[in-house]
Amino acid sequence: MKVLVGAACIAVIAFVGYYFWNEYRAAQYVAAARSASAEQALRDYEADCDVWVKALNSWKNGRPDGHADSFAKARGEVDRCLNYTVGRPWHDKNIGVKYW
Repeated sequence: MKVLVGAACIAVIAFVGYYFWNEYRAAQYVAAARSASAEQALRDYEADCDVWVKALNSWKNGRPDGHADSFAKARGEVDRCLNYTVGRPWHDKNIGVKYW
């Protein structure tokens, strides 16, 4: 009888360990997917910022390309991009350029 109770306890402990290990792995997969999604969203945002930089430069050179309604709007968008991307390579690449 003691052996049967001991075997049942081991089976329950193994099942609980297996269950929580699977929950932990699933949480890790979800966190990795969210991180990858966030990184892709930032890359898309930086690509949009490159368009605004090009629009601002076209206004600055006297040949607006039509993406921005005005120099002030383009400058504001580039400023927003610089503030939002602090610490990322896009920010480091563009912070030293005089856009205005």
